[in-house]
Amino acid sequence: GDLINETLEAFERHGGEDAFINIKYMIPTYESVMLN
Repeated sequence: GDLINETLEAFERHGGEDAFINIKYMIPTYESVMLN
């Protein structure tokens, strides 16, 4: 699970402003790492 989380975090950090929306659409339980 850790590798998956790290990969999703990398997508979110480097994927542009729509990255979180796209991840959330595919993985409804995903929580943003960018809130802080």
